[in-house]
Amino acid sequence: GWIGVKFDKRNGFFVGMCAITIVAPTSWFLFSPQYPYLQLVYQGILGFVCGALQIFPGTMLADICDMDEFQTGCRREGAYNGVMSFLYKAGFAGTFYVTGLLLAFCGFDEKIQAQSPETLLKMRLALAFVPMLVMGIISLLLWFYPISEKEIREIRKMLDQRREGQIKETVT
Repeated sequence: GWIGVKFDKRNGFFVGMCAITIVAPTSWFLFSPQYPYLQLVYQGILGFVCGALQIFPGTMLADICDMDEFQTGCRREGAYNGVMSFLYKAGFAGTFYVTGLLLAFCGFDEKIQAQSPETLLKMRLALAFVPMLVMGIISLLLWFYPISEKEIREIRKMLDQRREGQIKETVT
């Protein structure tokens, strides 16, 4: 959050994506049968940096709503939030679907007690590198986010002035 306030939301979100990209390959070292509790370290670090996935999209959506109001004069945050909610749900469903596909690709067989070394290797590679690929795609999409912090502050100032003018007009 501090990075987003200090350096811009888009940059804060990007730093979060980079952090996840850096943390993901550490699963190779932290997921070990000899030291199973190291998985907790991985999850703790990942949970901390995944906050960027929760914080920044919502704040960026608020900026989009303000820009839309500035351009159209209409407040449509309900529609935007509905689309965002749908995308979150579709993303979660898609994650489970892709996870199933990845497990099948790795050769995972739920009917056997222990997986083959080849299957375990493929699963470890997927756990280490698929998040890097996904975060790379999100970062590319983020590159096209057009609203800077400076621009949104100016828009909010003009919206506040516009609203004050509307209130004065209706009161008098």
